[in-house]
Amino acid sequence: MRIDDDSVSKHHATLRFDQDSGDHSVVDEGSRNGTRVNGKALPPMRAAPIWAGAFLALGDAVHVFIDPPTLRRLSRLVTAS
Repeated sequence: MRIDDDSVSKHHATLRFDQDSGDHSVVDEGSRNGTRVNGKALPPMRAAPIWAGAFLALGDAVHVFIDPPTLRRLSRLVTAS
């Protein structure tokens, strides 16, 4: 995914999904401006858990992480109204 922000590195972070456990994680790929989950800085090259509703900051760009099941539930709420 491309994020058009000068504070985000070209290969900033990797999102991972473990099919066995159903858990998501994020790995900072040695970015110059760091990666944070809910304000906590992640050490480079180490996986950290991430969950639906968590704030994921890549440099200065802050996003809310939404996993596919949560996104499907949210989309049903929007289309039902």
